[in-house]
Amino acid sequence: MDQKNRHKIYLNLKVKILLITSIILIGSIAGISRIFYKKTYEQTEKLLRNQALNIAKSAVVAIEVDEFERLTKTLDEKDTYYNILLGKLKQINEDIGVGMLYTLIDIDDTEYTYVADGSGSVEIGYKQQKKDFSEEAAMAFQQGKAFTSEPYYVETFEKYYISAFVPILNSSNQVVGVIEYDYEGSELSAQLREITLLIIIAGVILIIVAFVINSLILRRMFKPMENLVGVMHKIAQGDLTVKINTDRQDEIGKINIALNETVLSIRRMIEIIEEASVRVAHTSQNIVASSSDAAIAYEDLANSTTGISEIAQKQACETEKTKLVLEKLDIDAKNISEQINETSQIANETYENTEEGVQVIRATQEQMESIEQSIAEAYTVINGFVNHMSKIQGIITTISGISDQTNLLALNASIEAARAGENGKGFAVVAGEVGKLAVESNHATNEIETIIEYINGQVNQVLDAIKTSVNMTEEGKKYTERAGKTFELIKNSNKQLEEQIGKIEVAVLEITDNVSNINVNMNEMEEVSRVIDSNTMNLAAITEEQMATSEEFNGMAQMLNQEAEGLTQTISKFKIK
Repeated sequence: MDQKNRHKIYLNLKVKILLITSIILIGSIAGISRIFYKKTYEQTEKLLRNQALNIAKSAVVAIEVDEFERLTKTLDEKDTYYNILLGKLKQINEDIGVGMLYTLIDIDDTEYTYVADGSGSVEIGYKQQKKDFSEEAAMAFQQGKAFTSEPYYVETFEKYYISAFVPILNSSNQVVGVIEYDYEGSELSAQLREITLLIIIAGVILIIVAFVINSLILRRMFKPMENLVGVMHKIAQGDLTVKINTDRQDEIGKINIALNETVLSIRRMIEIIEEASVRVAHTSQNIVASSSDAAIAYEDLANSTTGISEIAQKQACETEKTKLVLEKLDIDAKNISEQINETSQIANETYENTEEGVQVIRATQEQMESIEQSIAEAYTVINGFVNHMSKIQGIITTISGISDQTNLLALNASIEAARAGENGKGFAVVAGEVGKLAVESNHATNEIETIIEYINGQVNQVLDAIKTSVNMTEEGKKYTERAGKTFELIKNSNKQLEEQIGKIEVAVLEITDNVSNINVNMNEMEEVSRVIDSNTMNLAAITEEQMATSEEFNGMAQMLNQEAEGLTQTISKFKIK
């Protein structure tokens, strides 16, 4: 596989990781936004229902129950108390500014009867079907308790409303009527639209920022791995001139250092082998030339029986030259043997360095597994933190409810103080301060809830980042496994190189043995030359024997030359300059 295809695979892998993490992030943001929207809607609805209920309860406080009970029996619009009650309700309506406030009585099986309408649009005694009201109205009449309705849409006014029903109880704790307050939900709609817009904008910004950060992190993490795989691929092809970055201090840096030491050892070993192969080839050529000369001399000696003395002298001279050549060959063979031993030691060191690289990669894999376990523990701790934050949020909700009740009590106290006149002014001041404290407490709890929601959002992002880190750790483990396989290939190549060196060493030993045998024969030839005048038959026999030995020596020299050429071709596959 070429560099372009490898790069394409890495790009596809990064895109896959980026897509997976982005999908998880988008899903998480969408889920959080949905929960936030739902919680906000519920809190806003609850707040508006409480406001409607508080307004209705404050209106009940303003009603004189005995006079109201008397008015429900006469339903006389000229009654003095009717005008007083109508004025109070209108004043409350004007102070509030939104909604409608009116009183009802239940004196019919199918209809409710209006007593006083704060908006002034319905006259006293007007009847309306019970089915037009929410079921909370009937529950207020039947149970004598306050109720609020769910938000509902009125087509006539084209608005949403929330109704609060508070019973009017006489001294005998009997329901003599119900005061209803219809709170306009325009504020609810406006807040929901604003919150929806904010959620959309925040979600888009978070997705874009997370996508950019995720892309940068992936690019930074994959770059050293891509470089390392590219370097290993070049080494596997025989390029030993490749430069390896050894400045990093992490696990990738340790692998780079081990790989660099391996490359240097292989390069030194190949240089030594290359020099030795050149010397072996040169020596074998000299041997071939010398053996050819000796064969010619032996042939001339066998074909001629005249001038045996001159031929014997010439043979002695040639024998002396041959001995010198053989001595030089013996020295060269011993040097080659020593260099091959050194090369074998370097090959062993290279094998050990490669084995050390394999151990480093295994240690890296164990470290990656340890990192993965640490991330899992961090994930568990953060989940526990989220659970505690949920409990805190529940406590804040309880405090908010207490603040609302305190505010209601302060409002009731203010009304009672107003009714008391001059004597209640001091009490009214105290009630006002209590109301302010309740409002400030409510604001504080709302701010705390907002902070908790923000913390929850950040914690969820951390959880997502931890999940992404787990995925990236898995990818890192895969790359270290791939690096381990590459080191195994290098180790096997070193093993094969050691085997080739062993074969060459055996061949050199055979040459050394043959040179020793030839030296013995040369000594015998000198002895024969001394007595050749007296025994030409022995000279012929010895000459024939020497010719056979020379041919055998020539064959061995050619075999050594072939071995040297094969070794040269093998090491030529490696690029060291």
